[in-house]
Amino acid sequence: MNYEIGFLGTGSQIPSCFRNVSSIFIKLGSMNMILDCGEGSFGQFYDLYSDCIGFIELLRNTRIIYISHVHADHMLGIP
Repeated sequence: MNYEIGFLGTGSQIPSCFRNVSSIFIKLGSMNMILDCGEGSFGQFYDLYSDCIGFIELLRNTRIIYISHVHADHMLGIP
């Protein structure tokens, strides 16, 4: 199985211009998931994968967003 892990944010509740809030993108074959989705995760996702030919497909194939706990730095990127 082909897989890829992209760290979209590792700054926890204290983001900086170098580290966004918590978010990890996982590509498992043709299914994708996001572990936590902090504010600004889509921007980080775009920065990391916008050069990919199948960027829109990566978004369409994201089926799971796992929220580890209900704090703003883990879920404000969903809306």
